[in-house]
Amino acid sequence: MSRRLPGCRRRRPPACSATTATSAKSPGPAWCRRRSARRRGYNLLLSNSDEDAEQEIPAVRVLLGQQVDGHLIAPTPLAAHRNRAVETIAGSGRPVVLIDRLVPGVAADAVISDDREASRRLTSVLLDDGHRAIGFLSSLPFDGRYRAGDFIPSTPVADRVSGYLDALAAVGLPSVDGMVRLKVDRTSIQADARTFLTRSDRPTAVIASDSRIGLALFRAARDLSMDIPGQLSLVVFDNADWTDVAAPGITVMSQPMRDIGAQAALLIDRIEGAVADPRVVVLPQRLVERASVSRPPAAP
Repeated sequence: MSRRLPGCRRRRPPACSATTATSAKSPGPAWCRRRSARRRGYNLLLSNSDEDAEQEIPAVRVLLGQQVDGHLIAPTPLAAHRNRAVETIAGSGRPVVLIDRLVPGVAADAVISDDREASRRLTSVLLDDGHRAIGFLSSLPFDGRYRAGDFIPSTPVADRVSGYLDALAAVGLPSVDGMVRLKVDRTSIQADARTFLTRSDRPTAVIASDSRIGLALFRAARDLSMDIPGQLSLVVFDNADWTDVAAPGITVMSQPMRDIGAQAALLIDRIEGAVADPRVVVLPQRLVERASVSRPPAAP
């Protein structure tokens, strides 16, 4: 982010950057961050690591080499409970604001959405319609098979799994081993979705932790001639464009992307000398109910 100073020449304009972990998100946050920055006289430099820490670290080093004055970063999933890119920025002494995700042990401003409560509500929509076999799918990298209580290296996914388990516990349901599936491979996402829907104890409803997984499940159900919502109820995080035009329309939890993006002002305040304890801004998500949920099919 470089500052525009009309009528004034500087040897090096102040600058700050935004590093995004994934391209699966809507472009809304980046657009809003850029607009918010320009209102304050700054430009925004963007970089995308595509959830790969090996790309994220060099990108951050390049931006630091360009002497940017502050960073907005949606960090990649933790490795050994750490994020080296965020630690590198913090060690440089330059301001940093975490977007969408937290990093334990790093004292920094952060803007996140309330994923735990959103997931609890989304799961409750399915429970209220009578579903008891509810699956949860995410493409988050994960070692081995997830079991309740395992450490999850991404705070949004960890909070979504916790909200899902909260909702089950509230109606007296135990978590079923294997119903939470992490590490759905991006290269075989369609096949993984199909396998999940044809397992012997297949779910009657599925929560997709992102729109890419949701679209794979939608296509897999179509390929299997599995009616949505008659034979499978499907709900998805992220209000992606396809969810509104699909037949049927997909019930989603819409994240406050524009509001998150608008919080670029937190970083600019820090660059311009604001002194205060780090704060975490938690924004609510919005349930958008469409036509992809109904009561589970009767047992044969």
